Amino acid sequence: MESTTNDSSAACGQSVLTDGLGITCYTLTVTKEQAQTLIQATEILARLGIGQFRDALECLPTREFLPEGWSEDMDSIGQLLSRHMIGGIDGYRSSLGIHHNDVRKEAKIAWDLYQVLRHRLSWDRAVREGIVESADSPRKWPEMMQTHYDEPMKVSDQPLAIVMPNASGKPTDAAGGRSA
Repeated sequence: MESTTNDSSAACGQSVLTDGLGITCYTLTVTKEQAQTLIQATEILARLGIGQFRDALECLPTREFLPEGWSEDMDSIGQLLSRHMIGGIDGYRSSLGIHHNDVRKEAKIAWDLYQVLRHRLSWDRAVREGIVESADSPRKWPEMMQTHYDEPMKVSDQPLAIVMPNASGKPTDAAGGRSA
């Protein structure tokens, strides 16, 4: 995984709580499953922010995945919402791009987090599956063709998050100590 350096991604080094620019940084230790849940949550928030509501609604506790009539109901919801959305977007056939000026800051931050988490977990999986030797290896084509392996492209005004595996591979408790 190639590492890029820019002023914003370096803003929150491991030993720095505040970067001097007024950005406070935190460390969060999560399991792989928790990271996968954060990936789904941040993608949904970002997609809602650009008007793509269907991904969020597919998380509802329906009796079955995409029950009969679901698509028609989503079209109806899209028609209702489009009356209130910028440019009449319907959330399916039309939406805002993530770089659009009217996309809220939180949606852009969520997209950045989504990209960074997805990127890290994809490279970790490629190493685990023996596609590449390490996360520092060159990308292997065509096995790693998906966008998950692309370097995250910052869209918000915040520094890109830094995600790295726990060095010990062992869980830690909320206070940062090793759990039993």
